[in-house]
Amino acid sequence: MNMPILTRPEMLGPALVEATGDSRWRDHTARLIAGGKSNLTFELESEAGLLVLRRPPSGELLPSAHDMRREALVQRALASSAVPVPEIVLLDVGGDVLGVPSYVMKKVNGHVIRGALPPGYADAAPERVAIADSIVDALAALHAIDFTEVGLGSFGRPVGFLSRQIDRWSEQWDRASAREVTAVTQLATLLRANMPENDRAAIVHGDFRLDNCIMSPHRVGVAAVLDWEMSTLGDPMTDVGMLLFYWREAGEPDLSLVPTVTAQPGFPARQYLAERYSAATGVELDELDYYVAFANFKFAVIAEGIAARGSPPARWPGRTLDTSTSSCSSALLRGSNSSIRKADPMDFELSENARHKSAAMWDFMQEEIFPAERVWAEQLVENGPHSHPPVMETLKESARQRGLWNLFHPIYAGLTNVEYAPIAEISGWSPVIAPEAINCQAPDTGNMETLELFATADHRERWLQPLLEGRIRSAFAMSEPEVASSDATNIQTSIVSDGGDYLINGHKWWITGAADERCQLFIVMGKTNPEAAPHRQQSMILVPRDTPGLHIVRHLPIFGYQDQHGHSELLFTDVRVPAANLLAGEGDGFMIAQSRLGPGRIHHAMRALGMAERALALMVDRAKSRVAFGKPLAEQGVVQELIANSRIEIDQARLYVYRTAWLIDQHGANGARAEIAGIKVAAPAVATRVIDRAIEVFGGAGVSDDTPLAYFYAWARVLRIVDGPDAVHRRSIAREELRRAGRGLDA
Repeated sequence: MNMPILTRPEMLGPALVEATGDSRWRDHTARLIAGGKSNLTFELESEAGLLVLRRPPSGELLPSAHDMRREALVQRALASSAVPVPEIVLLDVGGDVLGVPSYVMKKVNGHVIRGALPPGYADAAPERVAIADSIVDALAALHAIDFTEVGLGSFGRPVGFLSRQIDRWSEQWDRASAREVTAVTQLATLLRANMPENDRAAIVHGDFRLDNCIMSPHRVGVAAVLDWEMSTLGDPMTDVGMLLFYWREAGEPDLSLVPTVTAQPGFPARQYLAERYSAATGVELDELDYYVAFANFKFAVIAEGIAARGSPPARWPGRTLDTSTSSCSSALLRGSNSSIRKADPMDFELSENARHKSAAMWDFMQEEIFPAERVWAEQLVENGPHSHPPVMETLKESARQRGLWNLFHPIYAGLTNVEYAPIAEISGWSPVIAPEAINCQAPDTGNMETLELFATADHRERWLQPLLEGRIRSAFAMSEPEVASSDATNIQTSIVSDGGDYLINGHKWWITGAADERCQLFIVMGKTNPEAAPHRQQSMILVPRDTPGLHIVRHLPIFGYQDQHGHSELLFTDVRVPAANLLAGEGDGFMIAQSRLGPGRIHHAMRALGMAERALALMVDRAKSRVAFGKPLAEQGVVQELIANSRIEIDQARLYVYRTAWLIDQHGANGARAEIAGIKVAAPAVATRVIDRAIEVFGGAGVSDDTPLAYFYAWARVLRIVDGPDAVHRRSIAREELRRAGRGLDA
């Protein structure tokens, strides 16, 4: 293959002088800074500084590929948008300067990351997560642009986009390929037969990936998005599929055309990127597997086209290409990658560490938690319904000594979701005392995870560390009385930028934890931009308890019970906090909210089953000790039926939760969306039924304070509302089933 060089320097110099108005560009040097696999990129240097030139590669080109005019036009259109692009200096569509179409743009300083990170750049996991965040956010910003407003209304034809894309790439394959690859042709056929119905239209990059972005050399973030040769108007999910295809994970094949740095430790998995995009845009990812399959198909064609222009490199995809496209064909035949994953063997075996923690937790319950329940209640009566019983601090210190502390968090306890599930169930036997005693209580668990992911170093030191140590409590302020808060887009609280601060005004209620004076931090969700796309209007911000304007109106009871930590009504009236208190960025509120839901619902579900197990144990004891109509209740057929049904339902629900926990461990929360919704419905419903049966066996004692059953029943019923009511989760599950049926997945 001939070494690509710039020709006609006598033409380029004067053209640059005319375009820039700077005579120093007449004399310049050119250096190739990208290989010849796709468009060629040259760095131009003169006394005036640096510019970058793009031109097509040498050799025979595939039709419609390497469109320099398209690249330059879209970058000019996006110049004032939220998507960072280099400034175009010179566009030569006719090839008058170099003999081929080309353009010149200003050089953007930064890093193009492929196989390795620059020395000292993003050494820590949070910074590597930030790389993923910034890449996804740039893509979401691109897809949010109104293409008509930026002058790209005639840039493409969104209607029929996918069909034309499949036809186009199939034709490219036929032209480029000199071999028969059955998997590729089969995949093309399946892609045609299973096209999703998606009427979204947006500016599509066409080859969106990490190494087509320049990363800022200072603070992690995207400094510029490059390589717009395949951009058009169409289905934005095709960009998502390409991003995920190119985002390699540990243990995957090292392909010569694909950046491999993301397989290093600390980079999040594809599932994380998918969930962030979904949260940022409000787009459900029901058809994500299709778009990843389409990305595999495009990559096969691109790789074959490059091979047709020269000798394949040493690490050519080869058999890996055949295997990946074949896997995608199998996925489409069976419906989706998620259905294949869910058919994989599931292993609920606990590690030695998890078995030890579970046994230690049960010992803690029997030796200290159960005996402390009466003491805790007496101290609460003595000091007030929202006071802090001193016995709790004794229990917390014991939990630390037993190694039972922050067990919910994989970083600190080393437990997976499957391994934490039985511990959460054990704590549910005493759902008020035990979770707090081991520092695994809601909403602090979700808040700690949120701060770990999105807070600044200063805020992690100020708020996260005391929470991890159990010295303070926190609250999550989202629900509002005037709107249906199960739909987060309804939230009305305003968060308005005011100089270097934000002003917060709004009305919240059912804010768990606010009655406890130890609750020192509120994570507040509100709207920073009501004019943005629906899922980019919300943001989250940190509000200390003592901030002026934050007023606690009242503490709401649950079926007459006042929770010790409270479920409170709050007013925010011109509450002013520093701009640095904003989590992540403006518009990231919905994404942050989604990030806290998956594991937290596992915790709620297992604690609900713990309550059910204790209710069943009490029911059995009562049945064995109580006599009616001449024989023990345990010998009455109707009571035996109550006991048997309870055992069956608890065990079924437990396996459902374990399955969901396993899916989250393997594939992230987005890979278990339907299951998370399912256990959120199933576990509290089972708990409610089992507790109700126990109340029936106990009679009047069951609805009194002599047993925990009445409180258990009230709390189990509340669990069917918190984190979204049952109806919302049933809606999600039904939509998934209807989608699957619509694609013939029941065959």
